[in-house]
Amino acid sequence: MTTNWAPYPAGPGAAMAGQAAPGFVRAAQAAIRGRTRPWRAYAVLVVLFAFMGPYSLHRSSAEAQQGAAALQTAAAQSGGGVEEGAKTRRVAILALGLFAALTLSSVRRRRTAQGGSGQWEAVAVSPTGDTRFQSPVVWRAAPVANSLTGAPARRTALAWFLLGYFGVAAASVAWAIDPGFTARRLIAFLVIAFAAFVLGQAWSLRDVVYFALIANLMPLLLGFVLSVGRGDFHPFTQTYRFTGLAHPNVHGLEGACLVMAAFCALRLGGRRVPLLSILVFGIVLLYLTKSRTAVGAVVLAGAVCMMVAVSRRRLLVLAMAVAAVAGSVVIFAPDVAGRAHEAALLERSAKSDDPATLSGRTLLWSDLMAYAAEKPVLGYGFDSFWTADHIAEISLRRGWVIIQAHSGYIQELLDTGVLGLSILVLILIAALRAAFVRYRLTRSPLALYALAMFVWYVATLIPEAVDLSHVSTFIVMILLAHFALRTAARDDDVPEPPRLPTVRVSAAAY
Repeated sequence: MTTNWAPYPAGPGAAMAGQAAPGFVRAAQAAIRGRTRPWRAYAVLVVLFAFMGPYSLHRSSAEAQQGAAALQTAAAQSGGGVEEGAKTRRVAILALGLFAALTLSSVRRRRTAQGGSGQWEAVAVSPTGDTRFQSPVVWRAAPVANSLTGAPARRTALAWFLLGYFGVAAASVAWAIDPGFTARRLIAFLVIAFAAFVLGQAWSLRDVVYFALIANLMPLLLGFVLSVGRGDFHPFTQTYRFTGLAHPNVHGLEGACLVMAAFCALRLGGRRVPLLSILVFGIVLLYLTKSRTAVGAVVLAGAVCMMVAVSRRRLLVLAMAVAAVAGSVVIFAPDVAGRAHEAALLERSAKSDDPATLSGRTLLWSDLMAYAAEKPVLGYGFDSFWTADHIAEISLRRGWVIIQAHSGYIQELLDTGVLGLSILVLILIAALRAAFVRYRLTRSPLALYALAMFVWYVATLIPEAVDLSHVSTFIVMILLAHFALRTAARDDDVPEPPRLPTVRVSAAAY
């Protein structure tokens, strides 16, 4: 049975199926190539997240506080800052909500002007073009058509998991240790999630890639310029870690996201010289942050994407080549293996950054699990565990200022208990599956980018708790909205069919 897509016919005797399709596809591809990105929206969001992020014009030190008195003072200041919050951050979140509301209004007006909801209509016609014969069997093809050209035809498991997580987060105000503090954190999160929900409808995946490119390039570039201007950019010093505008681990997140976005933009056929320059810049600064979490997660994401995209035969040849090289090094150049071990640790001192304890993380996690055992099911309230009291207690016990769990999963366990953590894991699994299925159907670099981002985020949350207001989390939230919403914007490399197309099925099939 042959199925063709064509515009809805004016009546009996209309043009045969498939005559208009090639011209439409060519026009759609030309529109994709000539389409401009929402650069003004990018600029607004970069500024807003700059005010929401942990950035400072002063040098950010990664060193531990010396002395109990100094540590207690620093912990008290950090705890007070966490509970009170920054006024600029509040203003930025309100501005983000206003931006999202205006964007949603614009999206709805544009869709209304384009002619309704874009529902599919299926009509079976005879070879002569007669549309009077209609078959109910072709109506069942409509959901498949929807899934191939954009949003899913029905609400997916990912959407239900996201709704469940929002419900648990909102309900946690009822049992939080400080309901007012939890409510403020919840409102900020819901505003950010609302913005991601809107952009999932307004932006295609290609728009998201270019936003990730700009949003992660700007803090790294400004931090690089500032570091050079301060005179503390010493990349050839063994103990040096790039600080720029924030802690090296924060810039490590941005470097990893920049590398993945630049690589995807190259695969999409962007301008090679600027994109290659950005890619090299991101790789260099990612290494200079010496963030083992960021480097390891981006390497894992690349490896997973290679296994998905490359044929099994090529993977087997590559694995054999790597094994042969590794065996040769161990046998004929054992000194190289020792230097490779140092390079894997990013030349960080084992005395101050013990890899056996993940730089002290495992000791911290053992302390936090005792707190989690007190409220195992529901937790302490959404994003509310790190009060001033908890910051002071745990910082004094561990000997350095601690304002996060340094594990997104343990952080979730503390905030929303086993219930919230279980839903979060289900969300991530559903997101990985959705991106993998999309790539298997389309073989699109955009779907592969989404898969890489999800793998990177899953791996990053093991040793790091990424702030909800950081731009990398926001990008992941947009991707989640894109894969969960029925009204999500279409991928740029999947041409949008004309309004009210028809499925024309030859009568000979019956």
